[in-house]
Amino acid sequence: MEKVLEKAWNMKPYQDFWKAEGYDERTGFEGQAAFRKLVDAEYPAMTEYLKSRGIIK
Repeated sequence: MEKVLEKAWNMKPYQDFWKAEGYDERTGFEGQAAFRKLVDAEYPAMTEYLKSRGIIK
């Protein structure tokens, strides 16, 4: 599935949409390993935020 997502990422219509909507701060397709690293890094901050808003305990 990752190869299909990378192929879609690199298609011109998707790239045009990505740039038009201001999502082009990423340097390119990174795949599952990089996404997991991002989630692991952001999890503690997001958890604290949700707790501070009473959304989770």
